[in-house]
Amino acid sequence: TNVFDNNSQSLVWGNNAVRGFTSFTNPIDVNITHRLSRVWKAQTSNYNITGNDDIVFNFTKGSLQSFINSGANYYLVMSTTSDFSANNYLIQLPTSFTNIDGTDYISTIYDVSSNLFSGIVSNGTFYFTVAGKGTGPGGVLGIFWNRADKEVTTSGSNVSKWTDQMFGIESTQVGINTNVPVLGSSTTLFNFNPYIDFTANTQSLGNEFVAPCEGFTSNVEQFFVTKDNAYSGRLFGLNYDLKFSATGGAKYDNNTFTDASYSTRNATPNGAVSSTAFSPTLSTALQNISHIALNTAATNSSYRFNGSTSTSTTNANYNYIGQGGFIYGANNQGGVQGDDAGITGQLAEHLIVGEALTPVKRRQVESYLAIKYGTTITDLTSDASYRDASGNATFTTDATYKYDIFGIAKEATAGIDQRISKSINNDAGNATNIITVSTDTNYTNMNLTHSDGLSDGQYLIFASNNGAVAFSGGSAITAADGTVFSATEVLATRWKVQDKGAVGCVNMRFNNAAFTAVTGSTKYYMIVADDAAFTQNVTYKEVPRDASSNIDVTVNFGDNTNGSATTGNYFTIARKNLGITASNVTSVYTGVNTIGTSPNWKPTQPNTYLEINSNEKGVIVTRVADVTVTTIATPIEGMMVFDLSDNKFKVYTGTSWRTLGLSEGVSATFCN
Repeated sequence: TNVFDNNSQSLVWGNNAVRGFTSFTNPIDVNITHRLSRVWKAQTSNYNITGNDDIVFNFTKGSLQSFINSGANYYLVMSTTSDFSANNYLIQLPTSFTNIDGTDYISTIYDVSSNLFSGIVSNGTFYFTVAGKGTGPGGVLGIFWNRADKEVTTSGSNVSKWTDQMFGIESTQVGINTNVPVLGSSTTLFNFNPYIDFTANTQSLGNEFVAPCEGFTSNVEQFFVTKDNAYSGRLFGLNYDLKFSATGGAKYDNNTFTDASYSTRNATPNGAVSSTAFSPTLSTALQNISHIALNTAATNSSYRFNGSTSTSTTNANYNYIGQGGFIYGANNQGGVQGDDAGITGQLAEHLIVGEALTPVKRRQVESYLAIKYGTTITDLTSDASYRDASGNATFTTDATYKYDIFGIAKEATAGIDQRISKSINNDAGNATNIITVSTDTNYTNMNLTHSDGLSDGQYLIFASNNGAVAFSGGSAITAADGTVFSATEVLATRWKVQDKGAVGCVNMRFNNAAFTAVTGSTKYYMIVADDAAFTQNVTYKEVPRDASSNIDVTVNFGDNTNGSATTGNYFTIARKNLGITASNVTSVYTGVNTIGTSPNWKPTQPNTYLEINSNEKGVIVTRVADVTVTTIATPIEGMMVFDLSDNKFKVYTGTSWRTLGLSEGVSATFCN
């Protein structure tokens, strides 16, 4: 029903076919960081700019996925300049979308007659694109990002579609091969995150008609998070081009990730193959973060394992970047006519960036993946820090605390929302991965089922000292109240924690066979200090142990916004008999009652020596001008006064007067 107002009108457009993002800001919204590198050029001819010929802009939802994931507003940008350096007009795009024949579209209408944008004239040229707050793994904007915790469509447990989170490329059934992987949900494999589970080497998933690396011919870097059960077969491969120029065994054989190596071919459809062997090899027991970087100009490919230093191979002319479609798993099924069987294993995440990453950007991606999957980064020498989406440190290791690193975090632009976490102990140290931290009191369910208790930009990261999980081999700790926990009462394992963004109270569960049942007055205690030597602000709290050797506690660690190596909290577990005994009181002595008339009233509460009962009266304890200068002859432990110099209750510990409660604005270390 929509027609032009007049005859001989036209509006024609085309784009530059560039995938990626370009830095862009606009004062209309300070959250805007990037625009699409893809730019559309539009030309009008005899266009009626004063009539009813509005322009409707339709974008596929997938093409804007990076902006959508940020949660911030995103905009249609029109300009008279192709680089959007001047004369820009922005229209906020809606968050709702319309599904047409299975594809979701986001649409907006520009009223041409409003003349709000001067660039649309009867006969002329204008440009348009979309801008917003870009999101990517670790804040790095790539060209392809498949993650099993986002937009996986299943039929039963079978994966029918997996949608990339950068530009919406869909991985579906390949050819006529109905053998597809399943969506896995074991909480122990990928740190409470789901994964794509290839249960047979005949299974496949992919897209033969869209090239994720199209146009990127110089540098491509890929990250895979996998666990290979059988070390047999191929996980991923790109085709030579979208014309299906490669034939036979060379199909989907460019830039190939196998069970033991990364392979590339030269710049011919059926070119010779060169491989970079994985060293160290992938683990079959734990998840692996593999990073492959391809540089065609330097004819070099490199491999990193769990953030290790680079293992590089010069491949002469064998560094062509595939410009075709892709397949996960088998490429010899469903009429594809490749010659490679798939793997029996799991894939939790796969991402591609179309640039040579700087060391800081690479660490941002590694930090995102390491925190999400409970993996300790191997190379903490060239960069000792885990980093957020801006490249700032969220946790800084040192010579002692660099083992079993894990944590919870939320940052939209980094793509992370990890609400429960436990280290996988991949650092060859002692198995100090005995802590699970959670935003709620559930320690077993999948990640995104937990309470959304973190705010954007908050990180809470832990590392151990690699001490033995035993009550021996450590050193004594003296608490602020003078209580001494001897070396045989304190766990040799100690942890460092850094809080970025004032996370607040979190729930922690310690679980280990070393936490045996205790009897009598011996109890378990969590000890927290402000320094690694456990000499500053040392506090402790009794923590219960259950029949399964679990110790649960809720803690609020000190805020450490800058991620400095010298700040944070340190903690451990101790068990000790503090000599505290108790017995039931079987009689009552006296009471004070102002309710009714009961002159001979005695306490009514059981096991009570003294009870004060009133609806309108209070209790006043001894008030002193300044307890630090007031002479109280031989105070004894437990004596309490109210200090008028700072208006605080204080109790004598046996060695000093300790303030009860907390000043306003100060949070307790132990929340419960």
